[in-house]
Amino acid sequence: MIHLSLFRSLIVVIIVVGVSCGKPPGGIDPICGDGAINPGVEECDDGNLIEEDACLSTCQNARCGDAFVRTDIEECDDGNGVDTDLCRNTCQVARCGDGVVGPGEGCDDGNEDPSDDCNAC
Repeated sequence: MIHLSLFRSLIVVIIVVGVSCGKPPGGIDPICGDGAINPGVEECDDGNLIEEDACLSTCQNARCGDAFVRTDIEECDDGNGVDTDLCRNTCQVARCGDGVVGPGEGCDDGNEDPSDDCNAC
């Protein structure tokens, strides 16, 4: 009798330890894309694979420089750290008057003053 009682206690301990070992209630591993944010693992989880919204399919928050153009937020996003190419590091398209000498510009002083030395970039 004592052996059976000890055996039952051991089974209960194994079950309790097994359930509480890293898995959430229900025993299902967290999955990116399931629509539930798993703290410490995911920054966001909107349950879709759309890269142009606020949450990437990797469950990381979208940001300028991630190489995905956010709809209605960014003009461009080339994902590089080069500020003198066609896409600025601010995720705006390079243009004359933005203060950065970009492709095809000989100068760019950041203003549109026609009387200074750099008036047409």
